[in-house]
Amino acid sequence: MSLVWKERFKFLILILLIMTSLMQVGILWNYQDYSFPTDILSAFFLAKSQKNLSEDYEELIRGKYFVPDRVILSEGYDNPRWIVEQQSKDYEKLWEEARYYLGIALQSEPVQQLGVDQWGKLMASRSVIFEFKSNLNKNILSWFLDKPEAASSSASGVYKMIILPEENLNYNMNTIYIRDDSRIYKYTIQYPENLMSRTDYSELFKHYENDDKAIQYALLREKYNISSISQDVLGVMKGPGYGRYSSVICDLPEELKTSEIYDSRDVDKIADAVLGAEKYGYERSWDSENTVEFKTHNNIYRLFKDGFLDYRYLSGASGSDKGSIGEAFMQAAMFLEQIEPISANPNITLCLSQIEETSTFYRFYFDYEVGGLPVVIDYHPNRPEGVRMENAFVIEANGKNVLKGYGIVRNFEKSNESELYNIMFVDLINDAYKVHGFSEFGNIADIRINDIYIAYKVEYGIESKKLKPVWIINTPEKSYTIPMREK
Repeated sequence: MSLVWKERFKFLILILLIMTSLMQVGILWNYQDYSFPTDILSAFFLAKSQKNLSEDYEELIRGKYFVPDRVILSEGYDNPRWIVEQQSKDYEKLWEEARYYLGIALQSEPVQQLGVDQWGKLMASRSVIFEFKSNLNKNILSWFLDKPEAASSSASGVYKMIILPEENLNYNMNTIYIRDDSRIYKYTIQYPENLMSRTDYSELFKHYENDDKAIQYALLREKYNISSISQDVLGVMKGPGYGRYSSVICDLPEELKTSEIYDSRDVDKIADAVLGAEKYGYERSWDSENTVEFKTHNNIYRLFKDGFLDYRYLSGASGSDKGSIGEAFMQAAMFLEQIEPISANPNITLCLSQIEETSTFYRFYFDYEVGGLPVVIDYHPNRPEGVRMENAFVIEANGKNVLKGYGIVRNFEKSNESELYNIMFVDLINDAYKVHGFSEFGNIADIRINDIYIAYKVEYGIESKKLKPVWIINTPEKSYTIPMREK
């Protein structure tokens, strides 16, 4: 009997060794084909864990890239507004509210539709306002919210959103307005038990009203009655006249810093930083200008010494591969997440700023954000084939692959030092007049302003630079940069 059990034990060990070997082969195939191991036994044991990992990763991407550009509390006409800081608990609480109401509105019929000319009137109400960098169509919105396809008559997307907790006479119902590219849609939705009530909103407004340190904003069109200023442009009019901001050190990632021609060890480090686990499947070469190329029969990456990254998918793609916008966005996000100098840097946030759709693919635009402030890119590479960059990254993708991607790989570190800067609108206009002259800013009534905000600005260069915050004024014709006035 003991001999039988010994033989059975040997047989089980043999089976275990065979299974382990097959799994190892599958992993090697993964490196070669950039897909999951394809052998049956590996798939059997890994399927469930891969599914869970995939779902967790999608949830992570949704939370990371689906955030508003700005959250504003408005006390109503001729009363103060406050911009809610991203780091505050109020921001998280209000954004949770907005996600809930957006999800309900997408599945519902609006009770009324308005023209976009009514937006200023809505902003003059006591409300909470959520603004995005551009209109997010309802397909990507459904994916971000992990909701089924939106109702056909609902908003085509969301560019801005307003919650008016006191508009409805029924204390159990909240009022939501969603603005897309061309219309405003009104929804009435019951207050959920586990989120904010009408009273909670009222208490939140009181908290900001009683906070003497909170910076108060006003709608410039409302304040000056000038129709050339867009309906929702804010300026600081009251309260502390100074805000504290840190400088930022902007330079190349450590892997690219060298004054000499790269050697194989340098290129190995760059492969680690840009390709991650896929690095072993790429042939590599570099030249005397420190332009590094990683290539397979399907893909090619080129990284220049100034941090410009260019990617191409070489195999071509058909319209049948287009897939859904959510699938394509995941491809774009995974491409960015594998760039370690960006994804592993806690100072850097990549924000989705615009989406375009063609017949065969989707184009996604991303911008840097550091310390809660946007980073404006104005980048003119010193190369014949160089293109002017106005975004951090531009990614073209379908449901199966990234087809094209290019952008500026940069490292940002917040300085330990911070300064007080003048943030009053009147002083900003005076400084803009000094920098850009009378013809541009001589008469406020003649200024056409689309937006005003504080940002860091990155221009072409390979040297480390200390970036101080600047004002950006956007008009229909151009953007103006104005240095902030230090105290």
